[in-house]
Amino acid sequence: MHVRTVSKHTNCNNHVVDKRGFPAMKRTQIKDIVRNIKSNIVSWLAVVIVVTITFGVYCGVFFYADALEKNAEDFFTQTNFEDMAVTKRISVPVLVEGNMPDSEMECAMTADAMEHLGISVGDSVSLELTGGITVTMTVTGCVQHPESYYQG
Repeated sequence: MHVRTVSKHTNCNNHVVDKRGFPAMKRTQIKDIVRNIKSNIVSWLAVVIVVTITFGVYCGVFFYADALEKNAEDFFTQTNFEDMAVTKRISVPVLVEGNMPDSEMECAMTADAMEHLGISVGDSVSLELTGGITVTMTVTGCVQHPESYYQG
């Protein structure tokens, strides 16, 4: 059932609307649309396929990025991964010769560093720090450290 209404617009006198309030289409217009789609079915299917593939790729990339981030967070949580931490149980130096340092003016060095500098346990070493400050320390021990271990 079509209802005729008077338009509020001054340039249009009458509009035919359906029961939902939308402009009613004539049967010939609907038939023309269907005929147009049937005659250009390949073009319409190509557009539908391109839109579907584009939507699928977008969703795939979007959800893959979220899943990847969640998996990384889960991995870091499960393995207790730290960005940077100082602990007493990881990368602990092992004393090879002498004693571990007891004061702030003592140090222990790796065998490679001692050999490179030509020093031994009991010698003094001068360190130049930032700002031109020089500190003299006594080498009290030779250690093996996992971060400086090298077999060549």
